[in-house]
Amino acid sequence: MYGSSTQYKSWTFKSDSDLTNLRKEANQNYIEKFRANRPDEECWSHFLTPSEELLMVRDYVWKLSQFCLDFQDPRESRIRMPVPVTTTATHYFLRYYLYNSVMDHHPSYIMHTCVYLACKIEEFYVTINDYVANVVGEHAHKQLVATAILNSELQTIQELQFHLIVHQPYRPVEGLIIDLKTRYPALQDAESLRPAVEEFLERVHHTDAILHYSPSQLALAAVTTAASKLGQNLDSYVTDILFKTSPDMLKTLIDAVRKIKRFVRNSENRGSPSTIAELERKLTQCRNPVNDPKTEEYRLNQARIEQDDEDFGPIVSSVAVDGITDPTADAENNANTDDGVEVLDTTHNNEAKHDHNTDAITVVDDDDGTVATVQHHSHTSDSSSGVVAESVSERRLLAREHQIRQQKQLQDIMPLHWRSDEFDNFENSNIVGGVMGVGLGVKNAGGIVTDGGVIDDDDDE
Repeated sequence: MYGSSTQYKSWTFKSDSDLTNLRKEANQNYIEKFRANRPDEECWSHFLTPSEELLMVRDYVWKLSQFCLDFQDPRESRIRMPVPVTTTATHYFLRYYLYNSVMDHHPSYIMHTCVYLACKIEEFYVTINDYVANVVGEHAHKQLVATAILNSELQTIQELQFHLIVHQPYRPVEGLIIDLKTRYPALQDAESLRPAVEEFLERVHHTDAILHYSPSQLALAAVTTAASKLGQNLDSYVTDILFKTSPDMLKTLIDAVRKIKRFVRNSENRGSPSTIAELERKLTQCRNPVNDPKTEEYRLNQARIEQDDEDFGPIVSSVAVDGITDPTADAENNANTDDGVEVLDTTHNNEAKHDHNTDAITVVDDDDGTVATVQHHSHTSDSSSGVVAESVSERRLLAREHQIRQQKQLQDIMPLHWRSDEFDNFENSNIVGGVMGVGLGVKNAGGIVTDGGVIDDDDDE
């Protein structure tokens, strides 16, 4: 149910000012971090302003939509991605830049990370190689782009607070069309509304309306707008059927549909190509080099991360487990004697000589319950025939334990069957007949009554 979802609780906002304040705060945080000794006047000329950032976000939302539309899977000749993938990716993208600056993470990489992540969540299988082929073709930087997308995936999930399920307006639309066929015979061909509904929903997802209104409200706005374009009048359907038992909600819902329509009308207000090009040039000068795959700072940071990952490796493989060690590892392990860390081979009667105190650290492998004991020494140790492992520190052991816990937390959070279970339990009463249920009775519940009647207003296109 949408009313109990993380989308409603964490990503539905009451007013435009809420979004403006969040974006402004993200912009200011970045500037304060990288301004150095620049005076305020120089900061505004060097860094992007909040309004300039928003222009770039808007432009990349359109690019995201166009990329999904043009996407081709070379293995199955599938053209374009499913609409739910585009919708989910757009939600991710807009949510991400509520709390992050485009100067910190370039929208081109975040856009593709959001789309690739949405492919997984919406169960549209595509390999990273096939995906990147749609981004850069067979360009020499293909592997660099793939690495950049994958490297930012977990960080993106964290910024989304692990809220990956997106409730979309397409099911409510289906419910409304079925209800029109069943209970409103005055509309002769409800199916004829679909093209205009799809166009409306595509455009509304280019706007902040999806961060303000429920899927059912968006669906109702789409259906009523589509009917108006076809010269149909749904006033009696809304007043006598949908709201017959809840007339008090009509007034509450007036502003929502009006504002949703206004969002759609303004969705074309993008920056001109020359303006966006100028902002891209400005962004090149002020973006965070650590997050730019083309910089030396990025490569050094990735090398450090990879080195940290490699440091975890010997912790389990080179320790004595239940008094047994792997004799095949002796030759390799004996070659690594960096800083005096030693794992004693208890299968032999070895005598070990240590320069300083020895601390025994016990690590339990969560996967199979085996216990591994590592002897950690402050300085070099000599052993007549023991297995000497690569450098292992107490810090790395603790980091390994933390890594195992994180992996299990992700396994608990990420199963895709959660998504299907959640949608299977979606109650039809939320979208048909009782369309006014949780979906339309939430924050900012919008209305459909206008000056000229219940549905139509003077601003319909």
